[in-house]
Amino acid sequence: MNNNALGEEEEETDVDYKNKASQSNYSPLSILINRSVELSKDILFKMRVFMRRSTKSNKIDNVIPIKELEDHSDTIQLQNNHDEVVKIKRKLNAIGYGGIKVNNYFGSFTQKRIREFQEDFNLPITGELNKTTSIKIDEVFLKIYHEGSNHKKILELKQKLNKLGFGELEETYLLDAQTTKRVRDFQFYYGLEATGKVDLHTIKEVNNILNSPLQRNKRNNKTLHLNKSLHTLGYDNVNFTNEFSKLTEDNLKQFQTDYNLPVSGIGDERTLKRIKEAIDTKGRASRIEYNITLDEAIKMQISSGNKMLDDIPFSKIEKLLDPVYLENDDKNKFQFLDLGRTNVTNVKELEKLLINSQLLTGKAETFKNAGTEMGINEVYLMLQILNNIQDKNNVFIELPVDCNGNITYIKNAHNNNFTKKPGYTSETDRYLYNFIPDFDTQEDAIKRGFQENWVTLDRAIYGAAKYYKDKYINTGRNTYYKMYWNPDFMERNKYADMESTKYLKQYTISIETVYNAYRKLESYILYLEIPEYK
Repeated sequence: MNNNALGEEEEETDVDYKNKASQSNYSPLSILINRSVELSKDILFKMRVFMRRSTKSNKIDNVIPIKELEDHSDTIQLQNNHDEVVKIKRKLNAIGYGGIKVNNYFGSFTQKRIREFQEDFNLPITGELNKTTSIKIDEVFLKIYHEGSNHKKILELKQKLNKLGFGELEETYLLDAQTTKRVRDFQFYYGLEATGKVDLHTIKEVNNILNSPLQRNKRNNKTLHLNKSLHTLGYDNVNFTNEFSKLTEDNLKQFQTDYNLPVSGIGDERTLKRIKEAIDTKGRASRIEYNITLDEAIKMQISSGNKMLDDIPFSKIEKLLDPVYLENDDKNKFQFLDLGRTNVTNVKELEKLLINSQLLTGKAETFKNAGTEMGINEVYLMLQILNNIQDKNNVFIELPVDCNGNITYIKNAHNNNFTKKPGYTSETDRYLYNFIPDFDTQEDAIKRGFQENWVTLDRAIYGAAKYYKDKYINTGRNTYYKMYWNPDFMERNKYADMESTKYLKQYTISIETVYNAYRKLESYILYLEIPEYK
């Protein structure tokens, strides 16, 4: 059997027979004779089945009369075209009489499947689609696909849902409550009526997605465009070919994960649409609702004595806090940059930001890996460290210490005056690096670096990544807006958090620095987390 991607066999039409006649050594008369033989075999098949049924009982009247079962008013026969055939074919495929190509043509293979169904359910074996057969098909379909049923087709359905990212389903024959929930999730996501009941529309959508040419080990001209799009969005190591390789699948799965889509690794229409939106906007915004109004938030900030707001008119204060205004400003929308989102760009793009740093040149991959492993935006991490190096406050490079973490010094004599400076001596045990300025004294910074073993640039970068993750992201200040205003605190306590801005200017890079850095990047994802006031 030559099945297509949906497991539906091509049917042979009258046109196919005519083509055979024209393309073979047989005359049209020979073809006609062959078809007559096939019809004769069909009649013999019906007779054998009828006799077999009759012999199963000692009484002939136990056989249900044909007239009681058949209604010929809406009978669809071989070689007919009818819209009802599409629905019946889908249901036959769904209940185990599969391999049928879904269209409105009633061909010989469909007739064969209907005969098999009629025989299995003790209906007159006509091979025709009559009212009684149609009702019975509906009855069997509903019996299989209702909650609590046990059937091998349910196992197939669960396997397909798992593959499409609507998973965590135990692959058994039972249609349980969890399966119903995942079916409902699938229906809602793809715009179907979200009833949780398995219907033809749901089965059709499942099969259409699984039949997508944009999946592993297939070739399609659209795959090349997909690979280029993923590269534009910052996904590395893309193959610029029309082959849908494992690398393409991995990148697509990562995209689906990053954008909270069902993770299947298949390029379905919803995923492709989301990729286009991401390229058009270079960003993704999530919304956080707060149970306070904007006016209430402003009043809390003013009444708290926030010195940032001194001598500023209320109308301007409103703009400082209004998410709608800020989101629509190219620069100020970076107040909503989610510092906890990683993989925002690729290594090649990161290298552009290090072009003027002799110390960190070649460390773009380290920043990307540190950001990913520690859970912090790699661009922000890089900019923060570059800023700290420039400020030099408690930051040190290759500081020599002994085995107890004490600085080792070398003495210099100049005009009978002795001075000392950090340097290598016989007591030097290691060199330390530190990119974090937030220490009261240099001794505290050295102690931390010694304990954490920041003995290389890479270790110091990872140490800084962990530090900023703990300081801002793990405390709920994962955006500049939250650092400035802390709406979570206001919602919870009904007054402003003055600690939010205490050290903000001293220890965080400015919005303008971040904005300018992103403007240098050609390929990136701008993850935003935007508050919504009541």
